[in-house]
Amino acid sequence: MRYFTGCLMLLTLSIAGLGATPEPALAGPKAVNVIVDGDFSMAPNPGGFATYPKGSTAITGWTVTQATVDLIGTYWTAPGGARSVDLDGTPGTGAIAQSFKTVRGAKYVVSFLLSGNGECPPDIKRARVTVAGTIADFAVDTNKASIHKNIWAAKTVAFTATRAMTTLQFASKDPPGGQCGPVVAAIKVVRRS
Repeated sequence: MRYFTGCLMLLTLSIAGLGATPEPALAGPKAVNVIVDGDFSMAPNPGGFATYPKGSTAITGWTVTQATVDLIGTYWTAPGGARSVDLDGTPGTGAIAQSFKTVRGAKYVVSFLLSGNGECPPDIKRARVTVAGTIADFAVDTNKASIHKNIWAAKTVAFTATRAMTTLQFASKDPPGGQCGPVVAAIKVVRRS
């Protein structure tokens, strides 16, 4: 990725939504996150950022499933002080996935924070979340943000488990070869009541 000081723009605008839902009620006050390392804090320290290729499992709990992604460390501040993943690596249109245990027929909700790296085209970043046959598309407009005004939007995707193991994937839907894409952070999956 080409990172230039003062040029990084992060902004989230809208859901272009298949399968996206408002925040549902979670199962009690102690709902357990079934995702491993949803804030990417257990991964090796990437410094500013580190690029991982398809097949990499360097991001704890996650597998890079297409092209490359960038694990962002100190280059910008992720929510809660942890890390984030730019789904357009160097170059990108990458994806990350994780499989986890579920109860067949049980309802779950994926929650995460979404933003976009506005340092290079396209201005509108596109991401797709896929889980248990549910597909949710999201769009991020990076035209009006700056490195000093990182805006993260909370997003959710509800699904019903169809198997004892479920795979969650976050993928860039930007044009091939991009280096500045949709950015995800603070990923959780909890069972709904």
